[in-house]
Amino acid sequence: MAALLTDFTLRLPRVCDKLLVGGVWERGRLARMRHRPAISEGFVAAVLLVAGGLNALRTASIAAGLPVSVVLLAMTFGVIKSLTEDSSAAP
Repeated sequence: MAALLTDFTLRLPRVCDKLLVGGVWERGRLARMRHRPAISEGFVAAVLLVAGGLNALRTASIAAGLPVSVVLLAMTFGVIKSLTEDSSAAP
C-alpha cells in the first residue's frame, strides 16, 4: 500500500504539469506556467498591503473564502443526506 501511495504522489505532479502545458514538454514554458500563479498571488497580496494595509488583505481573504465555505457546507449536507438514506436502506 505504501509503495502504491508513493508511486501516486510521485507521478501526480508530472501528470498535472503535462496537463498544464498542453502535452508539450518545453522546459522554459513549464517553468513559466509553474511560476505564474505564485507571482500573481504575490502581486495581488502586495497591492492589497500597499493600498489598504493588513485590514484590506484580511477583508479580501474573507471575501474570497466565503463562497468556498458555502460550497463546502452544501457538500457536507449532501454527504450527510446520502449517508442517512443509505443507512436506512440497509437490511
